[in-house]
Amino acid sequence: MSRTSAPFWKSARRNVDDLPECPSSLSEPAYANLMFFPHCHDCRIRAERRAALYSRFDQLSVFIEDYYRPRGTLGDTSWDALPVAADFALMPQYRTILDAPNAPNPTWDSVEAINAGLSEAIVDWTDARKQAQADAVGEALPELADVQDPLTLAAVGFTCTRCSSRDARNMARIPMRFSAVLGHVCTRAALPLEDEDFYAAAVTDWANVAPHSLEHIVIDHTTTQQLHAILEALHLDPLTVMYEDLDHCLDRLLCVRCFNRRSGQDRPTFPVKAFDWVRAVRPHALPLP
Repeated sequence: MSRTSAPFWKSARRNVDDLPECPSSLSEPAYANLMFFPHCHDCRIRAERRAALYSRFDQLSVFIEDYYRPRGTLGDTSWDALPVAADFALMPQYRTILDAPNAPNPTWDSVEAINAGLSEAIVDWTDARKQAQADAVGEALPELADVQDPLTLAAVGFTCTRCSSRDARNMARIPMRFSAVLGHVCTRAALPLEDEDFYAAAVTDWANVAPHSLEHIVIDHTTTQQLHAILEALHLDPLTVMYEDLDHCLDRLLCVRCFNRRSGQDRPTFPVKAFDWVRAVRPHALPLP
């Protein structure tokens, strides 16, 4: 395999009729392997690339774990709304480092670059999704388009179309607040096709989780209308009241239809249910996330 053996490889190659010349990008042994060995070079190259990527993803995962949970500390449920290693791997600045073809593993310089940019990457990732949902609110509810932070308003609720299509019970579910949207399980349900992006497919296979996506999250129009009615009944402004304000509201609501029907009976003192705002939206709803 030394350079001194190149003439022998060339001499052997010229014994094959109509064989093209060896490309300048390949050595004579590599060219012979490509032309005469009966195995799939594309499969081998893809397998080698996938193995190299998996090794780099493992290292990235360690960096992320150490950042979120320094040694000796316990986990936090707030992590569900933060990007995971697969999300970082798909960010352009980290993909450039991890998908470098000639580096078997990230160098110390790239490690420092990864660690130094984690905080900013998390903020950018969260802000991008927050802005996307705020834009969706502005399109679905034009009256809220000029509100500075519509995602905090009690009049805004999200639902998951994937959950609703899989389980009819979820149609009666109280809509999610934005704080619950980012960590919702269905935001990682859309799997990319390998033919579209080998690197993205490798990330998904390695992490066993899909990249974060909000494609299943939509504005719940039905419940949003009910929330507006509840806010009006409580004499609250839907353009300013936040979920936290409703959570601390001690007023209770009655169903006018039930009250009128039962008050006309022989026993007008028959008990009528009083609802807090959560149960007033949908009396048989599942718990609020």
